[in-house]
Formats: sequence, C-alpha cells, structure tokens
Amino acid sequence: MRRLGTLCVLVLVLVCAAASPRAQAHSEISVRLSNVDKRFADRPSDVGLLLKRAQLYRAHGRWTAALQDYQRLRQLAPDLPENDFYLGRAWLETGHPALALPLLDRFLKTDSMHARALIVRARAAQQLNNSLAAADDLARALKHLADPTPELYLRRAKLLVDEGPGYVEDGLRALDEGIARFGPLVTLVEFAVAVETDRRHYAAALRRIETLPARLQDSPRWLARRGDVQTKARRFAAAGDSYTTALAAMAALPRQRRQVKAMAKLEAHLVAALESLATVTPRQ
Repeated sequence: MRRLGTLCVLVLVLVCAAASPRAQAHSEISVRLSNVDKRFADRPSDVGLLLKRAQLYRAHGRWTAALQDYQRLRQLAPDLPENDFYLGRAWLETGHPALALPLLDRFLKTDSMHARALIVRARAAQQLNNSLAAADDLARALKHLADPTPELYLRRAKLLVDEGPGYVEDGLRALDEGIARFGPLVTLVEFAVAVETDRRHYAAALRRIETLPARLQDSPRWLARRGDVQTKARRFAAAGDSYTTALAAMAALPRQRRQVKAMAKLEAHLVAALESLATVTPRQ
C-alpha cells in the first residue's frame, strides 16, 4: 500500500514537472489577477491598479474583461493619452482592426514616435488591406526602436513586395537595411533570393546566396537552392555540380540526420533534379 502511495506521488510530481510553460504562465497570471482584484476592491479609483488588472486580463486572453477595464480607465483618467493605445491594441487583438485604427491614429497624433503604437497600427492597416500604410508605419517604428528585430524588416519587405512590381525594389532595400544591421541572416537572405528569382534576376539571386557564411553555402539545403536558381537560369552544368555536391554533403551527414523527414524530402528533390537535368538537351 505504501509503495502504491509512493508511486502516486511520483506520478503527480512527473505530471507537474511536465506541465507546459504556457499553463504555468497562465497559473501565475491567475494568482496575480486575484491579488490585484482584492486590492482594487478596496481602492476602486486607483488608476494604476485598474491598468494593471486590464493588462493581466489581456495577458490571460480574457478580452471582454480587458476591454471593460480599458473603457473604465478612460472614465477614471480621461486625460491619459495612452488610453487610445491600450484600447486600440485590445480591439486589434480581438479581431477588430476597423475599431482599432481610429484610436491608434488619435494616439499617434499626440506621440508620433511611439514605436509600439506604430507597429500595432501597421498590423491594423495590413489587416485592412492597406499594405503601403503598414509598411510606412514599420519604417517609422524602425527609426525609433533601439533594439528592432529582423522580423520587422522582413515584414516590411513582404508588405512592399506583395504590393506589386512597382514596389519590389523598395522591398529589397528594406531587406538590405535589415542585413546591414544584423548581417546576412538566413530569413532575410532567403526572402531576397526568392524575390530575385521570381523576377528572373538569377545572377542577383546567386549573389545573394554568396553573402551567406561559407558553412551555410556548403550545406545541402543551400547547395540545392543554388542549383534550383542555376537551373532556372539555364546554367545546367553548374546546376548539376551544385546538386551533386549537395548529395555528397548529405551523404557525409550522420544517418539519423539524413532520416529526418525534411532531409529525406530534400534528397528526393536533388535526385529528381539531377534526373531532370539528364534529359535537357543541349546540356549547358
């Protein structure tokens, strides 16, 4: 009986240890919410506590309660400029960009350099199919952020490229700004290669690949990518060399890595590409 009790305790410990970080975070937020609720019950006019509770509701995904608190905050502190930002962001996060946009517009009239608000308004504009306005807001945010992320540069580039041929160069310049800041990150270079390839600027696409660190250029994935671009450029002999080198690099990998689904798919692509090249006449 004692052994059974010990086993139950052990299972309970293992289950708790395996709890997801997200569940633990929600549990922590629930505790903090409970504490703030108790304090706010005694001080119902405390603006700081009300804002803290609204932010906790938002973090917990309790959107109705968060919106109610943000609305109440407007009543308690009508001169607080951030009211429009908080409420606009909450409306956006609940899937109402049309309600969010005028609030964010009004807030940014009082603080035009508020980077977070610019990023949030960019999301709202994008969801309302105004890609150029979204890209402009991201450009302004990037000027004022001390620690921007590469993802913001990539988002801006995609917005511009998706707007059409007239904005592709602007999109590439946005990528180059990110590369100048962070170096040739794979996410930025990969999109630049795709853009250059799509518009049949194959030499430019290959030059983009050559900006990557040598260890990446020599990896099976990027050798395959080089071969794909060379094939589209009708540089068949060079493409064959790239594919063959990629297969050799793959063969040198440990077996368990080669058996990963993505690597098996890449290997099948390389074999198929070489077989396709063998049918090309004349071979260049």
